[in-house]
Amino acid sequence: MTIEERPAKEVVEIRGRRIAPKGVPVANPAFDMTPPELVSSIISDKGIIKSPVQDHITSVIR
Repeated sequence: MTIEERPAKEVVEIRGRRIAPKGVPVANPAFDMTPPELVSSIISDKGIIKSPVQDHITSVIR
């Protein structure tokens, strides 16, 4: 898997306004998304959502 280093600006600015002091070290790694066809379930603190998501999500989010 390739780890991309994204621009520091994405972390230290919001809507063009700087929110971190200048000179602060920043790491902003990004990973490629897993192709949806390889995902069979989503695990969260609320429970497990199995594929197809539409059939199972309402039982988890209640």
